Amino acid sequence: MGRVNLGSTTINYPMPVVLIGSKTNKGKSDFLTVSWITMVSENPYKVLISLCKKHTISAEIKENKAFSICVPSKEQVKNVDYCGVVGMENLNKADFFHIFYGTLDGTPMIEECKLNAECKVEKIIDCGSHELFIGEILQVHVDDSVTSDKKVCLEKMQPMILDTDNKKYREIGNIVDDAFKKYK
Repeated sequence: MGRVNLGSTTINYPMPVVLIGSKTNKGKSDFLTVSWITMVSENPYKVLISLCKKHTISAEIKENKAFSICVPSKEQVKNVDYCGVVGMENLNKADFFHIFYGTLDGTPMIEECKLNAECKVEKIIDCGSHELFIGEILQVHVDDSVTSDKKVCLEKMQPMILDTDNKKYREIGNIVDDAFKKYK
């Protein structure tokens, strides 16, 4: 089997697809499709998102010191893609969704997304073209239609992943095996 050198490129496969939410300085709800997201701590629960500095939502998050994470299902793919390629100055992205708020001001969430989280900004790191926002997860709101025994069922939620190289949204596949087992 041979190897192909791809040079310096993205290696985060697969990449989850989420909508990041924040309030504008005019009180509107803004959303941006993001795939550069990962957990960074479990005590307390913290998440990291990487946003290009040119996105208006970056300034909104800095001002609010908060953001939401909304996990869309594959049925929302058209609105999700639109929120990723069209700027807030051209439309009101909240018109695509039913918005609700939890306890943290500045974090609009989407009813159509079966999982939403409210995050308080803990730290911002400048990384050149992008900024890393580390947020503490204060509340997670899950629709009971996608849970079983107080656990999220991916099969019911039907989240998407991003295939960056081929510019495709994909769905999550079959179970391979149990995780965190001790194999011999």
